[in-house]
Amino acid sequence: MTGCFQRLIIFSLFLTLAGQELAWAEDKAEASPATEKADGKKNQGKHDTEGMDQIERERYEPRISNKWFRGSYLIYDCSRGNYICVNYQSFYKCTNEREEDKKESRPALRCAPFKKFATQEKCFGEQYRQIQNQKPKVFCMNPKYY
Repeated sequence: MTGCFQRLIIFSLFLTLAGQELAWAEDKAEASPATEKADGKKNQGKHDTEGMDQIERERYEPRISNKWFRGSYLIYDCSRGNYICVNYQSFYKCTNEREEDKKESRPALRCAPFKKFATQEKCFGEQYRQIQNQKPKVFCMNPKYY
């Protein structure tokens, strides 16, 4: 029994050390700036997703949910009841959903786009301010019905 117990302790110690080394390697990889490849192309940094196609963007860009990506545009997701700071593509998607809902004469709209902020931090500040505001969310109703 003691031999089995010793092997278990050694194995758990090995896993702990391997996990710490892996975490250290991931931290170091995330902290590295964009670098040049041998063929002259530039590796993109963690948040530099401007020139990516849709598949790459969905893989690397910070996600808020399955539907939205993080950014500096403030929207209100009427279906979930959340103020969200999203990127340009998500803001555009929200605008399109709203127009589609109006064309189909839906009484409740899915989304309400607000505005672009200079930085994500400013968007977060306005998001917090709006969350504290307890006014009715009239912007989620189709103007045709009120």
